[in-house]
Amino acid sequence: MAAVRHALHQVEHRTDKRYEVVIDLDVTAPLRHVSDVENAFNLLIARGPLTVFSVVNARKNPYYNVVEADSEGFVHVVKESGSPVTARQLAPPVFDMNASIHVYTREYLVDERNWHVCSPRSLPYVMEDLTAVDIDSELDLRYVEFLLKDRAYVP
Repeated sequence: MAAVRHALHQVEHRTDKRYEVVIDLDVTAPLRHVSDVENAFNLLIARGPLTVFSVVNARKNPYYNVVEADSEGFVHVVKESGSPVTARQLAPPVFDMNASIHVYTREYLVDERNWHVCSPRSLPYVMEDLTAVDIDSELDLRYVEFLLKDRAYVP
């Protein structure tokens, strides 16, 4: 986020313009549609959060099948619910950030105390599952190439 903040200051200085919204499109997450960017921006305009970021439905849920070890090595479900969760499908919905689209208000971005796109007032923009591919390795790159070549995914 610091790099995006720096870029905003540089562009504003060079253009002598003030930008109220900044959209960061991560190059390592290329499987998005133009409509996803437009819809995320429109969500920010319509609902007025500080940030909007893209997500996909999580495959694992901290209320049911994500565990963490305590100091003695025993594991426990990461997040407790008000009532017992007997199946993942019955757990509260959770999301995986897919590192594709981050929409910031200027107000939130310029405050140097803010270090993460998830703010006290953030909204998720839910995208298709395949958009969760974040190219961090050779295998990730090959997977994206496969999806595009075989037209399993068409951006």
